[in-house]
Amino acid sequence: MAQKLAKKKINASEKKDKQSFTATEVGAMLKNINTNIDRLIDGHQKLDQKIDRLDEKLSAKIDGLDNRIVSLERRIVSLERRMDSMEQEMKSGFGTIIDFMEAIDSEVAGIKNKLETKVDKDDYTIIERRVTKLEFQANECQKMIDAAKKP
Repeated sequence: MAQKLAKKKINASEKKDKQSFTATEVGAMLKNINTNIDRLIDGHQKLDQKIDRLDEKLSAKIDGLDNRIVSLERRIVSLERRMDSMEQEMKSGFGTIIDFMEAIDSEVAGIKNKLETKVDKDDYTIIERRVTKLEFQANECQKMIDAAKKP
């Protein structure tokens, strides 16, 4: 009995394996396969076109950004040059102010020395006014230096 069941199973599977298709059926299957392949190719072509358009847009945006970056780099270089120039001018200006203050200090010291020696009352008054004026100028210069040093 087991052999009969085994033969029946083999015969049933052989029938399934031996199933044959008519030429019309094979033609219809091939046409269906071709249609599906054509759809697949069309889809790939559309995707390829869309990717190309996106690539062009992205390239244009990147080019625009590159141009803006180059422009910003030029501006930065220009600003750096201007800052260097201003720094040199400030150093030069401070040097001039310091030289002027040293000259004032020297003149004040000379005037004080003269005051220590005997002078008449009119010369003393003139010299005293001069010293007061020079001290005032020295204080103003110091204020300018202090203000210029502050950021």
